[in-house]
Amino acid sequence: MMLVSNRKREKVIFDIFQGKYALSETFTQGDSPDFVGPHEKSILGIEITELYSPDEINGKTRREHEATRERIVERACQKAVQMGMPPLHVPLSFAIVHAQVFLT
Repeated sequence: MMLVSNRKREKVIFDIFQGKYALSETFTQGDSPDFVGPHEKSILGIEITELYSPDEINGKTRREHEATRERIVERACQKAVQMGMPPLHVPLSFAIVHAQVFLT
């Protein structure tokens, strides 16, 4: 299974945020903040961060939850191949994602 790079994951999250809040199409991706662009006579910087949960959730370790997510994705991929579907890019999120917005 191929994992998505951090920058690609950030871009997917930003695209959702950008569409929801009708932000300018001229934002650029950088390192810190992750995205910078014009907004209402100012410059807006957006840093994508992830919130991590405690070591155990509902009696399972973080690794056990991760293994479950990996099994779900693997089974979905196998099912798609069995059905003869063409290759797809499907962003998935099993975690809470939080975008911090900074005005500069």
